[in-house]
Amino acid sequence: QGKYDQAHEILSSFSMDGTVDDLRRLAYASSLSGLRRNTEAAEIFAEMELQYGPLRDPNALEHFARALYRGGDSLEAEQTYARLAQLIAGHPDEGLAYFAQVQAALQRDDIEGARRLLDRILVAFPESRGGQRAALRQIDLAVLDGGEKVLAWAVMDYGHHAENLSERALREEARFKQALA
Repeated sequence: QGKYDQAHEILSSFSMDGTVDDLRRLAYASSLSGLRRNTEAAEIFAEMELQYGPLRDPNALEHFARALYRGGDSLEAEQTYARLAQLIAGHPDEGLAYFAQVQAALQRDDIEGARRLLDRILVAFPESRGGQRAALRQIDLAVLDGGEKVLAWAVMDYGHHAENLSERALREEARFKQALA
């Protein structure tokens, strides 16, 4: 969060009026998002989109979606993450953007929509960072729905992921969930 504090401090010292400063406004809104000042950030991003049309910078769009998500505007966050995924199509983080869309769908209790997106991620991006997260989330949803047979399956599947996921944090999450199941 230190980099957002520094960016915010520097950008706050500039005037934000006029078109020359619009890039600074985007950076300022991103710093606000990084500082979890979500409402302020989302307002600036929304104003920029009203003025210039949809954001085309992936970093700014991700910060906008994150501010919406953290601010509780799940539907708008879900749509913004979908736009981000389309904007970065072909990039290794495309699956991660779709996974963030899943999280927004779950935040608004759209379980079926989230499941459809998870299936899509697992087919299109199975080995990506988003695909690995989707695999764990899919197990989580099955555990919430199922009985003893599902729990036995989940223990084995969490164990498999605890050994094979590429990110340490995800392996630890899988181990923890295996222990809970």
